[in-house]
Amino acid sequence: MVKQQYAMQFTTRTDYYQTFEIDFDEFWEDYCKKMEFDEEESDISTWDKEDLMHVAWEQILDDPEAHRSGDSDYDNEEIMHYELRMRDV
Repeated sequence: MVKQQYAMQFTTRTDYYQTFEIDFDEFWEDYCKKMEFDEEESDISTWDKEDLMHVAWEQILDDPEAHRSGDSDYDNEEIMHYELRMRDV
């Protein structure tokens, strides 16, 4: 058997898709109390969407399994870099 002198090295990135959903009714009142917001600051209708996204994401990260919805997609492997190199024999 002839020894092969090459090896292929890969660097990959996996795009792992997940879907989460959280209802603001679940946490908004407690969050406002914790942050010591007054009535005006607690009015969710005055908040920017991006700020609400950050608040909701913090809540999801506290317990991601409780807020995961739908099926995840694990099959998105992308080759970012590859290199053919000589092996040390």
